[in-house]
Amino acid sequence: MEERSYRSAIESILFVSGEPVAIDRLAAALDLPMSWTVELLETLRKEYESGERGMRLLFIRDAVQMASAPENADFIERVMKTTKSRGLSPATLETLAIIAYKQPVTRSEIDYTRGVKSDKPLQILIERGLIEEKGRLEKIGRPMLYGTTDEFLRTFGLRSLEELPDLTTFDGAERLINLLEAREADETDGSDGLDGSDGSVSETTAAEQSALSEEDDVTIPYERDETL
Repeated sequence: MEERSYRSAIESILFVSGEPVAIDRLAAALDLPMSWTVELLETLRKEYESGERGMRLLFIRDAVQMASAPENADFIERVMKTTKSRGLSPATLETLAIIAYKQPVTRSEIDYTRGVKSDKPLQILIERGLIEEKGRLEKIGRPMLYGTTDEFLRTFGLRSLEELPDLTTFDGAERLINLLEAREADETDGSDGLDGSDGSVSETTAAEQSALSEEDDVTIPYERDETL
């Protein structure tokens, strides 16, 4: 097969899958070495990004996924009958930043770091698929541990957690919060969505967003968990 035939096959596989496909599975399906498969993917990625194409390739850890170009979000909304995506409130972004840097982390550790309860932000992040349960801490009470997901990486354009800012202290987490807020601002302007491939969006009314933001930002007296 010629190189363009392999690229065509890759496009078909990724289009039909709709989910991230492990690069080694692509290599096996095409009966190609991993190195050549990666080169083909990089060629496709550059082709999509350099030309006026409506598709993008997203690399997530050792997998790749086809997604829509974020600049076409407004047109996708009109066809899919969706509304502007809802961003994350400052409290939820702060919680996400803490989890991203300290994972796996318990709810009590998150509460202690923030100085307020984090039940609602955690619920929202789980519903959005940005975090998940990672098991339980082997201490009294066996509290649940939380960590980020591949959806977190995909949403914020990271290939792996190693691409997070290299911080020597957690105080620098403000840099991640700024990054996430910038992504959210881009999203509000019609770029990356949070619950589909880039450019897809979710639905929430202004009243719901206001209620969630108000609930997230309420400061509640907090007593440190003695199991920490």
